[in-house]
Amino acid sequence: MAELDKIERAKIPSAGTLGGVLHAYNRSQEFLSLARSTQSGYQRCIDEITEDAGDILLIDIDMAFVNGLKDAWAKRGHRVANINMQVLKNALRPAIIDERLKADPFTHVKKVRRPHGAPEKNPIWEEHEVAAVIELALARKMPGLARAVALGRWGGFVAGRFAAYPLQRAFRDTTPMGIRNGGSTG
Repeated sequence: MAELDKIERAKIPSAGTLGGVLHAYNRSQEFLSLARSTQSGYQRCIDEITEDAGDILLIDIDMAFVNGLKDAWAKRGHRVANINMQVLKNALRPAIIDERLKADPFTHVKKVRRPHGAPEKNPIWEEHEVAAVIELALARKMPGLARAVALGRWGGFVAGRFAAYPLQRAFRDTTPMGIRNGGSTG
């Protein structure tokens, strides 16, 4: 049993290192209050940052170091670099506040821009693509997905907005033409 405790303790990064700060952030209320999907994505970033620079001492973290990390991550893609930078910034915020870091190393560090020649982030689907997805969803007995795709394409709705729309309140007193029951338009 003592052997297992030693192994577990060896996995925990040392205090005063970037890995230690990331470990603490991973257990912080700020991290735990995030949505599960965000936690999962951030955990992948934490693991990547820990692997890349977890043993770096906090006293060695400055603007040049952060900029160097950003440049190294930029080779993996602008999105990877920017998400890793955000997680790093979130994790180091307590160390900046309680002055374990001499200064805010993110002051003049900018985001990595999307390459100019990169394809559009969210391209608009062609009509035949929309039709194919709706047909496939219906064939797989997924009418909710078919409805969501149709509403997104022709209704302009995006994820989360339609579900939050109070349908009974919006349509309770109106006819299809938008005229309130009783004939009044006011």
